[in-house]
Amino acid sequence: MRKYLFLLLVIYIALIGCKKKQTNQRPQPPARLEVVLVEAVELRDLHEYIRLTGTLEGKTDINLISEVSGQIVEIFTGLGNTVKVGEAIARIDNADYKSLLDQAEVALISAEANLTSAEAVFQANINLYERELLSEAEYQNSVATFKNAQAQKLGAQATFDQRKRTLDNTRFVSPVYGEIVDLPIRVGQAISVGSKVAGIVDVYNLVLKTGIGEGVVSNIQRGQTVSISHRNSELSFSGKVSGIGYKPLNSTANYPLEIEISNTKDYLLPGMIVNGEILSHTNKKVIYTLQSNIIKEFDDHYLYVINENNIAQKRKITLGKQVIENVIIASGLQPGDIIIIEGADKVDHGMKVEPKYKN
Repeated sequence: MRKYLFLLLVIYIALIGCKKKQTNQRPQPPARLEVVLVEAVELRDLHEYIRLTGTLEGKTDINLISEVSGQIVEIFTGLGNTVKVGEAIARIDNADYKSLLDQAEVALISAEANLTSAEAVFQANINLYERELLSEAEYQNSVATFKNAQAQKLGAQATFDQRKRTLDNTRFVSPVYGEIVDLPIRVGQAISVGSKVAGIVDVYNLVLKTGIGEGVVSNIQRGQTVSISHRNSELSFSGKVSGIGYKPLNSTANYPLEIEISNTKDYLLPGMIVNGEILSHTNKKVIYTLQSNIIKEFDDHYLYVINENNIAQKRKITLGKQVIENVIIASGLQPGDIIIIEGADKVDHGMKVEPKYKN
């Protein structure tokens, strides 16, 4: 009897334990799908560009140098101001130069009078000499006097012209249109011949001087559009190829290239380092993707394609031309295919994924 009671007790305890175990079990949530970034394959144009870098310069960039010496008495403009052709920048004390010009003018008037007198005598002596009323010596003397008067007049004229130029040079005027980028003079300063008066740059018309390799120089033509960018600006600027040199620069394999840029908004300045792009070729209506999206296994290349059930399928592809970071897909994809472009490293063939489309 005791054996039966013990057996019933064991069975009862076992039943209680099984019921408790069943009570503690919870339904397991479905496995989380791997999220991947995808895009739809479509036919697109793939542009090829010639990329270059260089430093901007003003199309006009000059240093105005003094051709006379003296003391600065007036300055008519300031740093950063725009000057036109012929506009005065400064002047030096010109009293001594004006006095010298006055003396030269008097000497020129005298020389002209002497020449007029000598020419009249010479013409009269020609008539007398032809009629044999004047000796050979007297005639030759009148010839020498006339030529000497001519020489004196030419010398007086040259002195006058030179002193007039010197007087004109005491007033410094801009020979070009541009902005004053350097003005190292001050009123009262004594300057000498060769001293810098001002630096003038045309900041509204810039030029990019750079070089390009022999592999692309044949693709460049005068007048081609160039897209210009600067790292500190989100704006893009337009330039034109203005010159091509068909001989490499000294000690380099690069051919000289000049690009003119209109800078009406003052966003670019001389001295800035900019990047340029010139469209050289367009691959029409091709399928391409980033090189980083391609999976390489030995000599074969693959992409993951997502079917209508969001199942990732590893598909073999054939690569075509590589253009910078992009590569053309020669075969293996069709327009409308959905390919994984981010997260492929976490995916296996046949795995169900959660696709998120690229914006």
